Amino acid sequence: MATITQEETAPAALRIHLARQTLVFTLLLALLVIAFTVSLCVGRFSVPAGLALELIWQAPARDR
Repeated sequence: MATITQEETAPAALRIHLARQTLVFTLLLALLVIAFTVSLCVGRFSVPAGLALELIWQAPARDR
């Protein structure tokens, strides 16, 4: 019976670790965008969610 050494399992463990870090980063980034959008929609002046998202992703206009 062959045994698996730590050197053989290290690349798989590294891939799993990097995949988990990528997933956590993506979820936190999405949560940040959601929190930012909600903060724009709620408050003294209500802004519709569609308009808030449009304003977030819209490129700034350049004056010529």
